[in-house]
Amino acid sequence: MDEATKDPSLTKLFFRQVQSANRWPLMDLLKFQKREKIDVNENVNTYLKTWKLPDNEFTKAKKVALKHLLSHTGGLTVHGFLGYSPDLPVPTLVQVLDGTPPANSPPIRVDKAPRNRFSLSGGGYTIMQQMLIDIEGKPFPSILKEKVLEPLGMNNSTYEQPLQGEQLKMAATGYLPDGNDDQRQAPHLPRDGRRRFVDDGGRPGQICPSISNKP
Repeated sequence: MDEATKDPSLTKLFFRQVQSANRWPLMDLLKFQKREKIDVNENVNTYLKTWKLPDNEFTKAKKVALKHLLSHTGGLTVHGFLGYSPDLPVPTLVQVLDGTPPANSPPIRVDKAPRNRFSLSGGGYTIMQQMLIDIEGKPFPSILKEKVLEPLGMNNSTYEQPLQGEQLKMAATGYLPDGNDDQRQAPHLPRDGRRRFVDDGGRPGQICPSISNKP
């Protein structure tokens, strides 16, 4: 039962997904790879237009590629994000990438040589989000709806934030440790932005090919 709405029907509520939300943008990128629209071994700055990942001493020998973002081996900073409560301004995606106000996270930068070791980075998936936006020229929620969710028949899932209308009414209430409602928003959508019904179905394995991580 949802404590706030007293709705006992858990399958009719939108629940936020965090880490498992990462897989859905990956499916769209793999479709691009299959059509040779992108090269997973190519420097991500080749595809980024609105913002560029700054080069530094760690990228002299090897540039960060899409395969590094997806496998958390890009040597990138920012493990995760706190989100933004409704009473606070929400930064743009570029502000999150650069760690500039009102973003509450540090800038996403390379602080280790790419491909050397695994280091979980929500920052890397945020770069991937900007990359998809620049390739498609559309808002991120629209891309995922058109390219992934609708083809899988997942009509009760969304990356839209904040939720509006009927979707907002159906959103399950999250809670913070102090007992207050958790209504935080997340501009870094691949990691924290997806909501879905429990019984909405859709499995990445249905259409998701493999990705090569060869040097």
